[in-house]
Amino acid sequence: MAYYLPGRALFSGGKIYDPLPILADRYESRAAHHFEHPTPYPPIAIIFLSPLSLLRYEYAVSIWSLFEFSSFVITSLLLLRHFGGRKASTPVILTLLLVIPWRPIFTDLYVGQMMMFLGLLLILAWLALRSDRELVAGLLLGIVLALKFYGWPILVLLLLTKRFTAVAAALSLFVAANLVGVAVVGLPTTIEYYSTISPAISSIYREDPFNFSLSGVGFRLGGTWLALVLPLFGLAGSLALALRSSSRDSAYVIMLTASIILAPIAWFHYLVTLVPALCFIAARTNIQKKELIVATLIIVAVIFGFESYAHQYSAFATWPPLALVLGTIWMLRPSVFVTENEISQNQTAFHQRLLNTRAISS
Repeated sequence: MAYYLPGRALFSGGKIYDPLPILADRYESRAAHHFEHPTPYPPIAIIFLSPLSLLRYEYAVSIWSLFEFSSFVITSLLLLRHFGGRKASTPVILTLLLVIPWRPIFTDLYVGQMMMFLGLLLILAWLALRSDRELVAGLLLGIVLALKFYGWPILVLLLLTKRFTAVAAALSLFVAANLVGVAVVGLPTTIEYYSTISPAISSIYREDPFNFSLSGVGFRLGGTWLALVLPLFGLAGSLALALRSSSRDSAYVIMLTASIILAPIAWFHYLVTLVPALCFIAARTNIQKKELIVATLIIVAVIFGFESYAHQYSAFATWPPLALVLGTIWMLRPSVFVTENEISQNQTAFHQRLLNTRAISS
């Protein structure tokens, strides 16, 4: 609905930021919903997805759903290959299997969201960074920023670790995408989106208990000042953990996970991008006894979910997903995270001590 209706308006010469019910009455009644506000997406996202609006509504829904799920499958295969492919550990394989029926996956498909596609772009950006292809990584991150302004904490990490090529590429693509938006929909419409529509939609949903972003939680607990302060503390804490990490992989995954709750609005289906972090936790070989409780709670949350209870008990709408993200970040903390290099170094040191012992015995 949020892509299809504005796309129809774009091709028809109408106003893409009219309220969605008005667009539904005008172009496609089957896309009607209870949302009274305009689409929350920036002009470039509407332009990017506008070809779907050239199709009949049911065809557009089917194609987009297939595209989204295909993105999730590719992401899972890339993660599986990273952790050894057929030789991947059993916990990693089980994790990737358990998230298939996970509620956020279903929710993302049901409401026609784009988090699976963004998750794929974020994984591809990570793989590009691992290969020192900073330009490619930056361009991929720029696409994510342009479409949904998601994952921006990763850019902060890259800036602090002096990966300037990636940062410059991401920001350049973000600016270029918005210039394309200006060229297509006009400067007044673009200014209207950033100055009026986006802030208005944020103000609507910051009071919604299903919004578990730190900004939304802060506003509901302490008003505007806490809505500003709490995300700053969340960013600072996540960066502290990431910068202490001896592994670029763990640092990236920490900031990717933190991006969920540092977004201005965090919905349940945003947890789709938690899958890489869950795989990293599953791949750990040094989980301490005190962490088994947190790990068990994460597993229970992944298997059973909690969204179904949230409509009856509002506390389930905010605190379980927030606790899940915070618990995941805690399980990724570098003080207990063993990287592949560290494992290799430990094995080398062990073999060296063994050889020394044999030499002394001889």
